[in-house]
This record gives sequence, structure tokens and C-alpha cells, in this order.
Amino acid sequence: EKSTTAHLLTISLLINEKVREGSITAWDSIALRKDRFAGYFERMLGLWKSPELNQREKTHLLQFLINCFQSLEQEFVRECCLKLTGLQSWFHLNELHRNKLLQNNKRLPAFWKKVQKKYAEPKTDFARFERNFMSELLDEFLAILERFGEKQTLSAEE
Repeated sequence: EKSTTAHLLTISLLINEKVREGSITAWDSIALRKDRFAGYFERMLGLWKSPELNQREKTHLLQFLINCFQSLEQEFVRECCLKLTGLQSWFHLNELHRNKLLQNNKRLPAFWKKVQKKYAEPKTDFARFERNFMSELLDEFLAILERFGEKQTLSAEE
């Protein structure tokens, strides 16, 4: 809660490096305080939209998220990541496509109604992430692709 952006990114860089090395113990140090991982993960999701991050820092943050999704065998990681992939992200699907998917499964419409009630107006930041994060991530990716061909000068830091 009190950690600086630099501190949060440093932790993610350490995890990224351990995963890159193929270290079996990449998550062991985090597992010692797994009760705090959900808060850390939420802060990292919040950083994604932060204007203070440059492109390189966003790349490291994205790599951290990829590493999290590739480490679902860790229970504390799985609990955080899978919340971002639930039915609540269907708010961003084309309505016709969503309705067709709901018609294909008899149980989904009942679940969808519950999700609509809970996530129509998310009450917490994490509920907002659960509903919007994947869509926003894809939107940002597409925006970066559109800018890809534009001329730009990068600083030495980026």
C-alpha cells in the first residue's frame, strides 16, 4: 500500500528474471508472504494505466503479467489471475455475439444475470479490473500497433 512505483517494478523485475532463468524457486520468496500477493497484484494492474510509466516499464509489467498467467500452478497467483478471465469480461463482447454464446449453453444465462448485477457498476477497483482489464489491455495493444509505423524518437531510457 505504501510502496513506490519503483519498488513495485523492482519486485516484478526480480520475478521476471527468475522465471527467465528457469528457476524452480521463482515464486518461493513471494510464497512466504502469499497473503500480500493479491494486494501487490492489484497495484500492478493499477500501474498499467499509469501515465508515469514509460514504454520499457510497461513492457516489464506486461512480462510480469505473462509470467503470472504462466504460473497458475501457484495457488496464490492462480487466485488473482483467473479473476481477470471470468464471465465479467463478457461486458466487452459484441452484444449479438454474447447473446449467441449465451444461447449455446443452458446454464450461462443465469450466471450472466448474476454477473450483470454484480459488475454493472463495480464497487471496488479490483472488481473494475476484473471487468475491464483484458479489454483495456487489448485496446492498448491495438493502439500501439496503429502507432507502430509512425516515426518517433525514443529516449535512451526507452
